[in-house]
Amino acid sequence: MTVAFIYKPDFGPVLRRAVHRCVGTVVGVAAIGAVALLTGNTPYALIGTVAVFGALMAVGVRHHYAVATTGLTGIVFVLVDLLGEHRTLYGTRILDPTLAAAIVLEANFLVWPDSAGSWAATQTEAALIAVRRYRDLAPNATSAQRQTLRRAAYRRLADARRAAAQARAEPLPPKRTLPDWEATITAAEQVCDAVTAEILANTADSGGDDAPDSA
Repeated sequence: MTVAFIYKPDFGPVLRRAVHRCVGTVVGVAAIGAVALLTGNTPYALIGTVAVFGALMAVGVRHHYAVATTGLTGIVFVLVDLLGEHRTLYGTRILDPTLAAAIVLEANFLVWPDSAGSWAATQTEAALIAVRRYRDLAPNATSAQRQTLRRAAYRRLADARRAAAQARAEPLPPKRTLPDWEATITAAEQVCDAVTAEILANTADSGGDDAPDSA
């Protein structure tokens, strides 16, 4: 399960995710150990610990993977403590994510070194398809259909830009270069903007109302 979480592309480049997972686990284990020593794991201490680490995990999921891992580690220890003694898990809890990170890094950089680039290329191609659909179908579509096509195109473009940024953040072999996905994405965004501007101009001329909503 840890391998799946580390490999999940939502949390940034693989190397950074692996490091954050290990650092977050170590910090979480140290923090929960300190709490156990200071409070003796009384019921009120457990409730307070769950609240604090749950808040950390909620913030970390949106902003920082290491913080999310720290929060998750604390919550796991509390839940295990409710079932029995948890102190023997300290070393195991550090070892398991370390092994998972090693598996992910080996798979990513040795077995499948082009994974990030392949993902960026796939996302860019999907964005181009969505842009072409918007360009070709929007002029004869209804207002609601145009908004759906427009949102899909801009969303795909945003996903492609994130995938391209993530691919560039991964370590590359010497003399290896990546395609200029950003230039392609920027050109596609300009196509979307031009289509939207043309639709607005035509709508204004005909006296209609088809202002685009936020993508």
